[in-house]
Formats: sequence, structure tokens, C-alpha cells
Amino acid sequence: MTMWSIVRLVDISLSGVLLASSQPIGASERAELRAAFDGDAFTSVVEVRRVQYEAPDGEAGSVRLGARFVDPDEDSRRALGQFLRRAIG
Repeated sequence: MTMWSIVRLVDISLSGVLLASSQPIGASERAELRAAFDGDAFTSVVEVRRVQYEAPDGEAGSVRLGARFVDPDEDSRRALGQFLRRAIG
């Protein structure tokens, strides 16, 4: 069964990402992350490494998910690298 969830990107690096979500995902679970960086497509499997609950009442964005990228393809790595270089300036 496919489950879709919209997450908010909080922080990103070449190796992983911090996401805010209203949907909890367990540590060690994997999901596909799709994004666009300045119009360049990025897709990678991510593995959740850390789950932090921000608010007990289940408010949107109340779960923080620290995840690492699992073998993104070359085009996605390039898009992310270019985005980070532009962002850092």
C-alpha cells in the first residue's frame, strides 16, 4: 500500500535531511523523498534515523524526522550538490 505524506524540509545536507511531519514514521523505516531544488528534480530513498515528537497533541509538523539518503541517483546527487553550493554562496 502506498501512503503519501507532505513534509516540510527543515534542514538538508549531502548525506541527509531533517523533516517536519504530522505523520509519525518509525526509526529505521524507509520512504521515498521527492523534491525540486530550483526546478531540478531530486528523488531518494531515505532511512529514518531519529524521531522527535515536538507536541503531544499531534499538531501538523509536530514530528521531526532525521533521515539519511540511501543511494540517490547521480542526477539527484548533482541537483542537491548544486542547490547547496548556491545556498551557501
